[in-house]
Amino acid sequence: MTAEWGGITSLAFGELDADSQSTLEATVEHLHELESAGDLEVVLPAALDVSAGR
Repeated sequence: MTAEWGGITSLAFGELDADSQSTLEATVEHLHELESAGDLEVVLPAALDVSAGR
């Protein structure tokens, strides 16, 4: 939905079991493919800190 409407999506995770780690790796790989194709912009949290410029 975020990709269709624009916005910010974050991924949060803690301890990962083997299945969760595999799923996270596949997700990151897919996001990298989208970023490489120019279909997604990845930014660090610091880039979103609007108060930093004040």
